[in-house]
Amino acid sequence: AEAAMYDAIEENTDAKIYEPKTYEMRSSFLEDMTIDEIKDLFDKAFDNDEIFMVYQPRFDANMTLTGFEAFVRWDCPGHGTVDTRDFLFYAEKTGHIYQLGELSLRQAFETLNLINGINPQLTITVNLSTTQLHTPDIQIDLLEVAQNAGCNLKNIIIDVPSDGVSINVSEIQNTLD
Repeated sequence: AEAAMYDAIEENTDAKIYEPKTYEMRSSFLEDMTIDEIKDLFDKAFDNDEIFMVYQPRFDANMTLTGFEAFVRWDCPGHGTVDTRDFLFYAEKTGHIYQLGELSLRQAFETLNLINGINPQLTITVNLSTTQLHTPDIQIDLLEVAQNAGCNLKNIIIDVPSDGVSINVSEIQNTLD
């Protein structure tokens, strides 16, 4: 969702569906590293709390706050903030997407619980990767993380990537149900 937003801004359009293309990768310090070096870098990032969430407010047509969308960020020492599209690409390649997803969901749902203490109507939108959607226990994982955080499930909005939907709609629908 975030990548599509940046693409829409670049193209000066109101909306854009993001279609990941590896040949569109921007130049990144990660490109010069081996997979093992990137894996080590991710492990250190998780151990040192370099990966965190930021929240963008969402408003309805009347400019009333309706909730927030959660986005993951990585502040890598010596390299600064890593472009989200780059580090998600490498998280998929190294298998860290599962750990990243769990961290993102946990932090977003804990934040939702705090927000709902102030306003129980506000929602949080979280993004799932296609890889996460194909995890057999994703619905159990989502429910467990939400329950551990004390969230009201009706306040959680799951944003599914367009490529995930087109792969196997019935499988994904069963997962989301």
